[in-house]
Amino acid sequence: MPDQFIPSPRLMLALEWLEQYLDEVVESLDLLSIDSTRH
Repeated sequence: MPDQFIPSPRLMLALEWLEQYLDEVVESLDLLSIDSTRH
């Protein structure tokens, strides 16, 4: 086991995708909450 963790390019891509996915989820949740407060 290496002492220092070196992230692989594939892992970095996965983390970037996860951030974008979470951002979209948060936006959609905000839209849902806005719709629920309108009714």
